[in-house]
Amino acid sequence: MASVRTALGSTAYSCAVFLGDMTGPDGNTEALEELLALIPSDVPKLLVPGDEDPPLLAATAHSSLSVWSDWAERLMSLGVTLVDEPVSLTRGKSTLWFVPEYIYSLDLDSMESVYRSQAETLSAQETFLTADEAAQLRAAQWQLEKLDRIREVRKNFSTDNVLITLSHTPLSEEYLSTMMAWSAKDNGFSLRHTDLILSAHYCAGQWR
Repeated sequence: MASVRTALGSTAYSCAVFLGDMTGPDGNTEALEELLALIPSDVPKLLVPGDEDPPLLAATAHSSLSVWSDWAERLMSLGVTLVDEPVSLTRGKSTLWFVPEYIYSLDLDSMESVYRSQAETLSAQETFLTADEAAQLRAAQWQLEKLDRIREVRKNFSTDNVLITLSHTPLSEEYLSTMMAWSAKDNGFSLRHTDLILSAHYCAGQWR
């Protein structure tokens, strides 16, 4: 961590974004916690998971009744915001929206149908739910609530805001061109109008 401490030095920054592959498949947060300790407590810390990290949500029973996985809960207790949906920060007169890339192409109606069916099926069971089934029900209900929040952001989003897209894997030119072709020109909440894209996955990551 000495090199990270040196790199940070006395640099002033208003936010720290972690773009995945920070724990490994076992969800070990020890190294990440050392890194977090180098960042001032009043600086917002945002994280999106990578392909080598475990899922954020617990689909099976675990050590608590939280919808979040144990490693995710640990990071939240340390002040990390898990970006699984649009998250906003206010800086002066500006509102910055941090959006996981997958949100732009999410079919909210289809996803709602899937999660509502799961929740209704589990809720209608005449026998007591197993611990794993209860965890699945909590996750489905949470996903339904998240979809409602995403709808509100999409509906009320203003292009006066700063739109920052977070993607663990860098986005190719072909993918960006396709996504922009699919999105309406007047849709401010889209990759077409994003101000900054931050990615990781490869050494040193990428920004656009």
